Amino acid sequence: MKKVITVLMALTMVFGIAGIVSAEAIDATNCAGDGGNLIVPGCGFQPTEQGPPMDCGPFDFEADRCTGKQENRALFPVCECVEEGYYDELLTDTEYGIRMTILVDKHDGQGPVEGDNFVYWAGEGDAGGDGIADLNDGIDVMIFDREGQACETDSLGNYTGAPLASPVEPNAFGASFDDFDFRLANGNAGTPDACAKPNDDCGNCADLWRVVELELKDTVEGFLTESGDSSNWVIDIPDMWADLPNAQAGWTVYVEVCLNQRGDAGQGRENMCVDCNCCFMLEVGTLCCDSAPSSCEDILTFPYFPSKDNFWLGMAITNTGSEEGTATITIYETNGETATITETVAANSTKIITDFAANTSGGAVQAYAKAVCEFPASGFAMFGQVGAGDESLGYLAERCGTCSSCDH
Repeated sequence: MKKVITVLMALTMVFGIAGIVSAEAIDATNCAGDGGNLIVPGCGFQPTEQGPPMDCGPFDFEADRCTGKQENRALFPVCECVEEGYYDELLTDTEYGIRMTILVDKHDGQGPVEGDNFVYWAGEGDAGGDGIADLNDGIDVMIFDREGQACETDSLGNYTGAPLASPVEPNAFGASFDDFDFRLANGNAGTPDACAKPNDDCGNCADLWRVVELELKDTVEGFLTESGDSSNWVIDIPDMWADLPNAQAGWTVYVEVCLNQRGDAGQGRENMCVDCNCCFMLEVGTLCCDSAPSSCEDILTFPYFPSKDNFWLGMAITNTGSEEGTATITIYETNGETATITETVAANSTKIITDFAANTSGGAVQAYAKAVCEFPASGFAMFGQVGAGDESLGYLAERCGTCSSCDH
């Protein structure tokens, strides 16, 4: 049984009206692990390849990551709703509604709190992979019989587990933007919209656009369960908007996802169980990419070179980073002698070094070399027989995996 977390919520006063989330929520599962940092347009120090610093578009839970880590996937093990006493049982031919509420942990000791925390649902028509614009097709849901299948990936981190067939996918919850109620932090109705247009200054979010909650309308048909062994639901999380600089880098965003058990589908859309809300807490991620470190260090080991008297020797060191850096190469000979040389390697390039053995005190005996590189590095060694050239060898350098401070 997954741990049920207790979210202690202080009343957040907005125009004199308070909003709190459910007292308890079940931990949702992210197939990728923790949410990590999120690429949030407007942060100003995100990698340039992710867009202009002041492009104030929405951010996406599923895809926008600051690293090359496996994409997020929000998985809701709905059998937990029965185990924790929210539902008496889960049956086929049962209808469910959904509500999603944004919470923010400002790391001030209050935990994730609901309210006007400057993170909102994005507006209709915004560009973005899996965003609120897709509410014109409802909220996507894929169903799986087991968690392992839902999170199954190939060597590249792409999800490969096949979901069970569902006639209502992808629009499991709703089928249009108008199928949802949108609420502000004070409980009043609002409409998601662009808090700032692309290439405008960030932080221009009108009051009626500061939507923190969306909910499928009671009059709209919800998700219908149709088969057994389908207790793991992957639910798409719509795009969100960070009102920068009011929202701050380092704040962690959560979404509370509540599933409402409405009753048998054959009995119509009447909400038969208004208190039967089973809520999950999902960590979306921490706003903004970390500032790129000014330098990092990789250590490459070239474990074998023969005597230079009989072989020509060489090594290649590749800088895969965006800035030039220095490689300090130390040669260790079997007779105990050492020598060190320093080479500058340009960004995104390879340096071929063929005279390193000449810098040792002798170079006529077997040796190995270690290169301390102030950049993300990879390496290749090569040597061949002098003269006839009928013997040669090449190998990849060993990178110290436990002492590297570079991203690869």
